Amino acid sequence: MNKILTVLVFFISMQFTLNAQLNDYKYIVVPVKFNTFKNPNQFKTSTLIKYKMAQEGFNVIYDDALPLELQENRCLGLFTDLLNESSFFKTKASLVLKDCKGEVIFKTSQGQTKTKELDKAYKEVITEACVSFKGLEHNYQVSPPASKKETITVSFKDDVKQIEDKSIVDTTIVKKAVSEVINKTLTDGEVDKNNITEAAKKDLKDWLYAKATKNGFELLDQGGDLKYSLEETSIENVFLVNQDNINGVVLKKDEKWYLEHNGNTGKVVKELFIKF
Repeated sequence: MNKILTVLVFFISMQFTLNAQLNDYKYIVVPVKFNTFKNPNQFKTSTLIKYKMAQEGFNVIYDDALPLELQENRCLGLFTDLLNESSFFKTKASLVLKDCKGEVIFKTSQGQTKTKELDKAYKEVITEACVSFKGLEHNYQVSPPASKKETITVSFKDDVKQIEDKSIVDTTIVKKAVSEVINKTLTDGEVDKNNITEAAKKDLKDWLYAKATKNGFELLDQGGDLKYSLEETSIENVFLVNQDNINGVVLKKDEKWYLEHNGNTGKVVKELFIKF
């Protein structure tokens, strides 16, 4: 009995220590391309790892979209590496988190599978490895000063792309939506015709318009401004979102779309009104 109690105390102590260690870091960085692979996001490994970590409450970002404060101080982040120890007969891999000095802070258990199709195999081993993150409550305590708004740095190419996207936003989408609201309102007889413009604007204020990209969608408001960037995952109707310090998922439930992420006071769930 004493031995069992000792073991329990040991594991609880290890869990507490590990949580404290992880809470020293604000970001978990996932590479777009792991060194073990030839191509970026091969077998959707980067996408899946980022998704799994975000599910457990970690503030996960890709290494090609580092916030300015992380560029200036890389020790705010832990950097993910994939240890690929696959053989001819098995796909085997685990994940490690390293600090800015390259020291290993955390290593997951190893996932293994005999599945031959590599897309499925890596999905299985990564899912198994990420079980090690279960129960690790990430709670970075230090926040930037309220007077200093954190800015997200993007490449010059992305800046140009965003400007081009704004300039070519199809305004007919918005006009069509306005027309639909007007027609519905007139049919239902809910609002006086003299107030139809204001009624339409009010009804449309929260609508977002999906614009397809190479890896998912951009959600634009009716003014053409980018609200959220969605990245597709291997799961249907589930997208990763990383925008304005929001790291979470956009997913479809019961024919409705929701944004789920961790806020300052806990889990945040917000319904989104999206026109695809």
